[in-house]
Amino acid sequence: RAIVSLWNFMKGASSGNYFFHNEGRDSYNTREFHDWAVNRITEWRLVTESHLQWSRSLLVVPYEELRAHPLPWVRTMLDFLHIEEDPDRMACLANHVEGKVKGLQRT
Repeated sequence: RAIVSLWNFMKGASSGNYFFHNEGRDSYNTREFHDWAVNRITEWRLVTESHLQWSRSLLVVPYEELRAHPLPWVRTMLDFLHIEEDPDRMACLANHVEGKVKGLQRT
């Protein structure tokens, strides 16, 4: 799902429609998507391995967990970064965890 989300974001970026763009399920069966996805997965693996090996302080946030429980994870991230929680921003986030910004990722 992370790859699909990034694919839609990147494709929307070229049209200036970053957050509401849905490339469509048919695009996942193309050579363009396949090659792009293989490259991104390879890059992510290398970055992840490097960070896991060399970082002194690291918080791993599984994408699926962030999607399922965004508010608790944001609080965990803020705490990890020693950033005070802003109640207004958290209220705004709580009001926007569902909706068309999730595109094809609604389920």
